[in-house]
Amino acid sequence: MQGLLCPLLLLLVSISAQAGEVQHASVGHQDGDYSIDISVKVDGDRDTIYRIATDYEQLSRLSDLIIETGLVESTGPDGTPTVRRRLLTKTCVLLFCFNAVLIEDLSEPENGIIKSVFVPEGSDFLYGEAVWQVMAIDKSHTMINFNCKFKPGFWVPPMIGPLFIKHMMLDAAEQTINNIEKIAALEKSGP
Repeated sequence: MQGLLCPLLLLLVSISAQAGEVQHASVGHQDGDYSIDISVKVDGDRDTIYRIATDYEQLSRLSDLIIETGLVESTGPDGTPTVRRRLLTKTCVLLFCFNAVLIEDLSEPENGIIKSVFVPEGSDFLYGEAVWQVMAIDKSHTMINFNCKFKPGFWVPPMIGPLFIKHMMLDAAEQTINNIEKIAALEKSGP
């Protein structure tokens, strides 16, 4: 998600087993475009995991990269109700850190699916889209499939910059999944 996250870019998973069981993880870069594709099995029932992932006003608890978030209700081009979200994230490429703005339209077209379309106007991203799919495996485990493609509107140093962005995306993913699992476990155990 963090993400990264792609918002949740900008927010999703490292290959380490600490963040659930990674079924698949890949990060790509070509001609300034980035992609992340992750499938991970997490501890927690599907409804709890989905509720945590869609608690748009509390996303900062999922990733340290998220500085602030704001929501605006809107309607998509097809008339589907959407939520426009503005994320302010801390982004670092090599030793250079800066704040990046991501504006995205979120929709939940069907149960268990969260779609994000990046809005270039006012964003630091030229384009992007992400899809979260949250599916029950059994009563206490959930599969999260996350796919995100984007093009940053900020300068990325050639050659070494893409490697650092890939690393940042995987770190954000790991933190996000770990935090989703921790929040789900706390909710399950009660106050």
